[in-house]
Amino acid sequence: MTRAWTRRLAALGAAAVLAGMLQGSGAVARDDTTVEAQYECQLPSDVREVPVTFDPRLPERGAPGEPIRPDRFGVRARFAAPDIAALLPEGTRSVTSTAELRVTVEQGEETAEADWNGLKAADAALEDDDGLVLDHAGRVPSVTVGGAGPVTFSAGTLTLELLPDGAESESVRLVCSPRKGDGRPELGSVDVPEEQPETSPEPSGGPTSQSPQDERAEGGGSRGGIAVAPGDEEGQTGDCESDPLQLGADDLDLSGLPEPPPDAAITTKAGTLGCAFAVGFNNVAKLGGALIINDPRRDPIPVYVMMGVRQARYSGGDYPYWDELDHVGELELPDAYSTFLTFDFVPVSARVEFETMTPMTLAAVVRGKRANPMLNTIRFGLRIRLHDVEVNGTRLDVGDKCQTGRFETRLEGVQPEYSLLTGGPLRGKIDLPKFTGCGTAGGEDLNRLFTASLSGPDNYLELVQGQICAASVPGRCGAQVPPLPDLHGASGEAAE
Repeated sequence: MTRAWTRRLAALGAAAVLAGMLQGSGAVARDDTTVEAQYECQLPSDVREVPVTFDPRLPERGAPGEPIRPDRFGVRARFAAPDIAALLPEGTRSVTSTAELRVTVEQGEETAEADWNGLKAADAALEDDDGLVLDHAGRVPSVTVGGAGPVTFSAGTLTLELLPDGAESESVRLVCSPRKGDGRPELGSVDVPEEQPETSPEPSGGPTSQSPQDERAEGGGSRGGIAVAPGDEEGQTGDCESDPLQLGADDLDLSGLPEPPPDAAITTKAGTLGCAFAVGFNNVAKLGGALIINDPRRDPIPVYVMMGVRQARYSGGDYPYWDELDHVGELELPDAYSTFLTFDFVPVSARVEFETMTPMTLAAVVRGKRANPMLNTIRFGLRIRLHDVEVNGTRLDVGDKCQTGRFETRLEGVQPEYSLLTGGPLRGKIDLPKFTGCGTAGGEDLNRLFTASLSGPDNYLELVQGQICAASVPGRCGAQVPPLPDLHGASGEAAE
């Protein structure tokens, strides 16, 4: 084998480092778990029925002694205009709210009660004709069982705390129960076999070494072999600094996004500074692999956002309804590191640098009808660069500027699964451009090899954003770092 061919073989292995395989972070959640129910809510004058939709996203499988945690939980409550008018002060235009759901957990003859609280809904417009729709979402505490058998989750009392028109108004507390005669709505069940399959990865974000007795000792309620973690259980957190973010409405890039109607009322303001953590992965379609983005295990970096710098609203006339709130942010991603075996025997490692080229624009739009879900679109320019490539412990010289051209990154999320305030999954596909500047000190051009191995369309990208928090006080904003999302059927060894 010639030396030139050996270098090309090694370079191919270096290119494949971007496809280091990552196992899913827990049992895959079901996608078809929406549950419809009718609740009876106590209004000041009488009891009214309110349609409620649950989105539990339970894992398909659990294991004895290990926490079972819904990937994410959503509650949507829809109020008719006359009913909500009886609850809120006259002149109310919008409402924010939080929700708490009492959940019954059953396994065989064992039962326990869990409080799924802290579920938040973003600001929702109150309209005369369409009433009010409140989409709550958030993460809920885990449940641990001591033995095998299906674990069933059922919904009970739903408590809503409504806050009209911001923080200066008094909140309204609303208690709702499942409609009489219907029983408790079943949210779903999780199979817990006698022995955990060898291929099943550890559940995400939960302590795998704790027994049910350990969790009970830490304050979780339990009865007869089912341990419920405390209601305020949180994952890893990180601090956000409060340095001024010098971004505003002029830094928005709204190109490629639908334009509001010509007569829409558009206003701009300074905005409110907030921060959140977003973690995830990026597939490389040609190689069937994935690269961890902002690894939560390695000091992730928060995203800073100036919230509400621009608003466009339109209602009535010849055009569909339009309500848009725009935000602008600063995204800095840490370098990613990966090592795996190429050709089943050659260890290859590299450092991948993400260079953000433009500010991040976040557009949240409700259009067509007031009751339609809000579509959130995030756009920013990005390019990647390779450093410190090693093959079998020997450094491979790829040059100082082995990088792609700039490409647009576009992610989307829809309420109630995602909102800027409560977080959630954001998904999209990117077209990875060709590589330039890749070459050895001896003058060998590696651009074509990297381009052929990596560049191309339809590279899936998914980020999970944690709940946003205000960063107005230096060092006092502890934002939640969410667990990595599942890799939706990807296979292979985890990138380390």
